[in-house]
Amino acid sequence: MRYRFDEEPLLGWILNLNSKERVFIPFVCQKCGECCREVSVRPIDFKRSIMHFPMIDELANYLNLTEDEVRNKYFGNIENWYVAKKPCMFLEDDKCRIYHIRPYPCRVFPVLREDGEKYECPVKMKCQQACNKIGKSFKNSYREKYHCAKPPEVYVKPENWATILKRYRSMKFSEEGTKIFIDTNEPKYCS
Repeated sequence: MRYRFDEEPLLGWILNLNSKERVFIPFVCQKCGECCREVSVRPIDFKRSIMHFPMIDELANYLNLTEDEVRNKYFGNIENWYVAKKPCMFLEDDKCRIYHIRPYPCRVFPVLREDGEKYECPVKMKCQQACNKIGKSFKNSYREKYHCAKPPEVYVKPENWATILKRYRSMKFSEEGTKIFIDTNEPKYCS
């Protein structure tokens, strides 16, 4: 089944503040390329490997190359591949050349991928610090990973919202991340 490249998954962490309150801390990639500087490719056959990449025809169209040029330039003899700790083949000038059609494993990295724990992604570290900062006044708070196309169900008591928002904003997240945070978590008042 082809992954729908026009849909970005919503990634982040659910911070369970107590038995009733939950806050969503969104992960918004800043496209710094840090996670792409060291990648490993396991020795697998060509067909299986491109299941995680955009289909060759889409990749060729996006890069304005022929399918054969894509195969030769980026994949070569994939049956013999084993690359460890080398930059991703699509990383150019610290930017992902195929960001808008990047494969699914890249879309959920570093939130869902276990190997994402070893990378010092600046945004991921900031998200985890925000979880700690927001959760510090709640006794048994804990976080869990979140990945879905739609926002999670959260609930914040109106009397706690101002403090939570202030702590989140003090982390100086991107404008996009802050908008997602507010849109997802702000208590909805009935008139």
